[in-house]
Amino acid sequence: MEDKKFTKIVALACLAALVFAALSYSTAWWGLRQHYEINFMGEDEKFDSNSYFYFDKVISKSKGDGYSQKTTIKYSSDEIEGEMDNTIGVFRAAQVLSALGLVASIASLLLVCFEFLKQFGLGEIDSALKGNSRKYALVAGAIASALAISAVIYFASALPEAIQDDGAGQIDSFFGHDSQSIGFVGIQMEQWWGAGAGWFFSIISPIPYLAAIVLYYSRSENAVRADSAAIKTQAAPKQAKPAKAQAVQKAVQEERPMIVIGRGVVATIAVCLLIFAAIIVSAIYLPKLGILDNVSSKSAKENNKYFVSWQDHDGQGRYVESYLQEMESSDFNFEVAEENVTSVRFSLIWVDDENTITSDDSFKIEVYSPDGRKMAGSSDTSGEIMLEMPPYMVPENGYVYASDVSSAEKETARTNPPCDAYCGNWRIVVTLESCGSPVGNPLGIAPLDSGNNFSLSMEYEYYDYDIEAVGN
Repeated sequence: MEDKKFTKIVALACLAALVFAALSYSTAWWGLRQHYEINFMGEDEKFDSNSYFYFDKVISKSKGDGYSQKTTIKYSSDEIEGEMDNTIGVFRAAQVLSALGLVASIASLLLVCFEFLKQFGLGEIDSALKGNSRKYALVAGAIASALAISAVIYFASALPEAIQDDGAGQIDSFFGHDSQSIGFVGIQMEQWWGAGAGWFFSIISPIPYLAAIVLYYSRSENAVRADSAAIKTQAAPKQAKPAKAQAVQKAVQEERPMIVIGRGVVATIAVCLLIFAAIIVSAIYLPKLGILDNVSSKSAKENNKYFVSWQDHDGQGRYVESYLQEMESSDFNFEVAEENVTSVRFSLIWVDDENTITSDDSFKIEVYSPDGRKMAGSSDTSGEIMLEMPPYMVPENGYVYASDVSSAEKETARTNPPCDAYCGNWRIVVTLESCGSPVGNPLGIAPLDSGNNFSLSMEYEYYDYDIEAVGN
């Protein structure tokens, strides 16, 4: 009865370890949360994005004012081909380690089941293993634990560097937080990143094996001591029995377990606990202390040094001439093809063709951004209306470290992401509100001023960068 009880307890421990290993393999190992606050033209908007990185895919959930979206992208998809190669490589390597650990967990549980079946007279497989099912189950559990912990340590140490190599954001640690302004005044971005549930499940999965090892050692040592006490009792039945021997013999006669933990088991527990503590400390706190950052910085210093300078350029302007009658409107579409636009200006100019008898003509202009928002509008009779959009900021000149020019460009794009807010088709609506004709027209002739010519133009500037190698 005692043996069956121990086998059941150990089987449950191995089953628990297998469940944690399966959860680790099937849940996200890393996560990224981003929060955006946009204050543009007096309008406040908020936007949140949560990304969950699994071994084979990333699931992103985005939510804003009246907006919600969920997307799933496989790492094998063409959408991210060539953009996350190093990061994906780390996930796949951790996946291999985790998969092997899962297989070892399954093997460990099966071996314990073989031992359990032996208690019911179905011990053919255990006999084939020469009665060592328990021993082999322990070995399989130890292998599963080693693989799980290896995956945890490797993933936490390799992922930040891989993300930096891919130029995928201001991420230089496994756990972290960052805030920055993007492109121009009015947009603030804050982001948090860290381990997902799968990474923590991988840390937890070896714990049931530790409990199983303790139970096995305890049961084995109890059996040896009980046998030894029984032999001594038979050899000298009339001698006074020591208190410990009496307790052991009583436990054997009553068929109840007596747990006697030896020094070897205590040492095993102590070492395992120290290993777990070291893993948690190294995975969580070393990045925060900057140790991993120092390694990355040392690697960066061994690369080439590049100077990045930013310059303003004049974009290809647009110009049209047209004619409107009174109360008539006309739409115009002007395209801005470049990214990183710093300023956009619109000019509406006209010369009143009759202002002797009638009053000045009144024109109105409305400007809509590429995303459909009304950016500005104005009415005037002066003959000219000029509208300028809120300006963007040009990044400051600086240095980057990279192995070659291509890597330097990726690093520059990472630290200064391209801004496409002003890129696209702008819609401009021009209306001739009034020609200033006198009221009544007593002579009954055609209106003295029925319309007017005008010109509409757009000018814009954008920034770009030059990269120059300046040595190590």
